[in-house]
Amino acid sequence: MQKSIRLYQQEFDSSSGLTPQFDAFRKCFKKEITALLKSLGATDIKIKYGHFEVNGFFTINNQAWWFNTGDVRFKVMRNMLIRKADNYNDFHGGINQFVDYDGNFEDNLARILNWRMIWLQFMKSRKSETLW
Repeated sequence: MQKSIRLYQQEFDSSSGLTPQFDAFRKCFKKEITALLKSLGATDIKIKYGHFEVNGFFTINNQAWWFNTGDVRFKVMRNMLIRKADNYNDFHGGINQFVDYDGNFEDNLARILNWRMIWLQFMKSRKSETLW
């Protein structure tokens, strides 16, 4: 994701059409986020782009997720929005979570997507301990 993050940090020209800067960003972001999501076990990855933003759906462990880069021209939050979804038409799903566009992007995204697995592993290890 490092190349996408570098491209995200540039200043984007505003336009009513597709600019060369945004075109380069969206292509790079799609390639890198797809590879990252696959490495985390995601399937059925669907990515679209809108007017200076990229969004999409994917599934991990039978749970649909939706993400959105936000408008890359304004960088109000400087992070990617991600949340659980009921299906691939649910743009209003679960609780908003955010992944900062920084050097920890991959790890932070993995933590959000795999928190349940980490929690289950933790609880399993606690069962083997004597509580009294």
